[in-house]
Amino acid sequence: MTKGAITKLADSLTARGYLIRLTDPTDRRTQILNITQKAFDILPALAALADENSEESFGDLHQTEREMLAQLQKKIVEGYGITTRPCPQVLFSFEFAPTVVEVHPDFGPAGAGIFRG
Repeated sequence: MTKGAITKLADSLTARGYLIRLTDPTDRRTQILNITQKAFDILPALAALADENSEESFGDLHQTEREMLAQLQKKIVEGYGITTRPCPQVLFSFEFAPTVVEVHPDFGPAGAGIFRG
């Protein structure tokens, strides 16, 4: 995905109430994207769709091959400078710890996914 495509997607999700954008207080060029309660509420349905898609796409891979693929995808995304960390702001209370994605202006084109574990 290009920077423009990521910006357009983030704009759309923000306008529909699924994301909140914050400016990183330590680096004003970096935006912090945090999910809202509305987004959190649909996570189980999205996870089920993601699991179904993964099974369809990667069902022929053994578990060790799937784990290796996940590690490689994570390494590729991190290579573009996209990082995740626990959210510093508590926007709402739930057991699942929210994750934010920091988007630095110099990261280059990248694809991202949900990494479990």
